[in-house]
Amino acid sequence: MRFDSRIHVAHVAHPTWRTFSRRLFERGRAFAPMRMREHPLPAWRRWLLAALCPGLPVVLLGRVVRHAVRHRVPYRRALLAATPLVLVGYGWWSAGELRGYTDRPTPRG
Repeated sequence: MRFDSRIHVAHVAHPTWRTFSRRLFERGRAFAPMRMREHPLPAWRRWLLAALCPGLPVVLLGRVVRHAVRHRVPYRRALLAATPLVLVGYGWWSAGELRGYTDRPTPRG
C-alpha cells in the first residue's frame, strides 16, 4: 500500500458511535475468514493470529503515525488529538478479526 499526500478524501456520512463500532467489528470479523480462504492457514497459525489480535490496534496506529511523521503530513496534530478514538476503532476491528479467527468455519456454497 502506498500513500500519496496529494490525494484528499472527504467523508460526509455521520454514523452514530454504535453504527460505526458495529461496522468496524463486522468488517474485522469478515476479514479473517476471507484471509483464511485466500491463504489457507494451518490451525496453529490461525490460533496464533487470533492470539495476536489484541495487539493489532497498536500496530495499526503505529503504521499511521509512522507515515505521518515520515511524510510530515499536515494533520499530525489532529491525529494526536484523535489517537484515543482511533485506538478504540482499531480495537473494534481487532475484536471482530479475533471473532472471525475463532468462529467455526461455515460451509462454502
